[in-house]
Amino acid sequence: MFEFHGWATIRADDTDDADLNVKRDREVVAVTRLREAIKEADDQFSLFEVRQTGNGLIVLNAHGLRNHRFHPVIELFRWVSMELPDSYGLLYVQDDEADGQQNEFRVWRLALGAFEERADPFLSPYMPTVELPIFSSDARFAMLGLLDQLRATYKEEDLDELADDVTVEQATFLRRLADRALEISSSSPC
Repeated sequence: MFEFHGWATIRADDTDDADLNVKRDREVVAVTRLREAIKEADDQFSLFEVRQTGNGLIVLNAHGLRNHRFHPVIELFRWVSMELPDSYGLLYVQDDEADGQQNEFRVWRLALGAFEERADPFLSPYMPTVELPIFSSDARFAMLGLLDQLRATYKEEDLDELADDVTVEQATFLRRLADRALEISSSSPC
């Protein structure tokens, strides 16, 4: 899968012109050119939009989830870095087909005319930060089910006897899992 989320504040050539009309004309040209560049990237499957908000803020938004790497979104942000170098923003990408980067987000930083790929410190590693590993989830649910079944079958004293063969740390861990299983089963609607 290839997931991407990006934004960029679009700035037209920001020379020291005092004439607001000249500045607005530059912004109109920049937005027109950006919309043309978006047409090259837009696949009618992902979201690409340009918004002009109050106080002269122009923002590019890009979001999508694809089966394979989607180069046009990277090329769009690269285009912004070259053609509108005063712009800035971030493009977050998670590409499970990227060699050595399957379990992480990468962040592309757009600033001062440069477009650079960087490591992401917030959502990486993808597993277990964003999703629990499948095995871990399956094992946890199996353990919770087993403990729930043991609690339903045995008295508390009998469970204590069964625990004689485990270490104190293991017993504490199992008791915490059993307590959690009880919390889950009591909070589930019947």
